[in-house]
Amino acid sequence: MLDCYVETAQNYEYTLVPVTQSIEGTGVSQTIYVNYKNLFLTSDTDNYAFRFDLSLDSITQVRDETVIKTLSSKYPVIIRGKSNYETGQITAKPLSNTTISNGDTDLDSQKSLSTSLYDFLHEGKPMLLRYFNMYYLVTISNVSRKPHESIYGVEDVTFTWTQIANTDKETLETNGLTYDTRNS
Repeated sequence: MLDCYVETAQNYEYTLVPVTQSIEGTGVSQTIYVNYKNLFLTSDTDNYAFRFDLSLDSITQVRDETVIKTLSSKYPVIIRGKSNYETGQITAKPLSNTTISNGDTDLDSQKSLSTSLYDFLHEGKPMLLRYFNMYYLVTISNVSRKPHESIYGVEDVTFTWTQIANTDKETLETNGLTYDTRNS
């Protein structure tokens, strides 16, 4: 089973417990250090890896701030709100597993991947964005595709992500992003 919710550069302890009918055996535990080098986007039903030609534009920290110029003071009045989230843009070249293993573009699998990924990015559901320094609950917008100029059947996908909440256990459970609440 693939663990779609782990954060990179962390230790996780996994336990395998044999069960037959109603009898539980003794569990075997192992600590595993997770260190992935891809970007993953995970919803309550799907998980996509972005491995090739990955480009992250600047990540912007957004904070509410209003500057009021007054007539009776040399300096402005600055009011800061509580909003404090990040947003950014990602571009990648999704390749199907068949294309990767064959080393040649498999048009059927690329078309299927393109369609399912495009639908996934337009679902509007909260998603978990995982990368080496990011573990964010996000929403996706401004999705675009551009056919690759030199590789027929392959396209670049670009989208904007916006952080929408913390990634504490309760928030992830509420959004179906734990194994207890996953919809698949």
